[in-house]
Amino acid sequence: MSDSQVSGHTWSIVGEVGVRPFLCVAVKTNHSEWLEITRQWSKFRLCLDPWKQPGSSKWMNTKQYIMDARQVLSGPFQSFINASSTELAYHPPGRPKIDLVGVSKVQQEIVKYDPNWVP
Repeated sequence: MSDSQVSGHTWSIVGEVGVRPFLCVAVKTNHSEWLEITRQWSKFRLCLDPWKQPGSSKWMNTKQYIMDARQVLSGPFQSFINASSTELAYHPPGRPKIDLVGVSKVQQEIVKYDPNWVP
């Protein structure tokens, strides 16, 4: 992902982020906010497994974590649409997702580091 209009709460994107999995954590009037997810464990990372919704076997059988709740990417909808253009096309059983309880837990994790963040 490379777009001058996308920024993070603690940093701005410079160059390519690359094709990585992200979780949408907020949709606002004219932009959305996302966090990167990873399969790498760390005691500081929130595990998403309790809130996974049915999806591919890779999604369901591999532990998934929020990479860093302090690194929220924020930008216009079109920036994220452009960034996902190289993503694999939709195939059943569907895109990986978590339920609304999980999204709320992730949002709480963001607020833990940035008390001024509003979903």
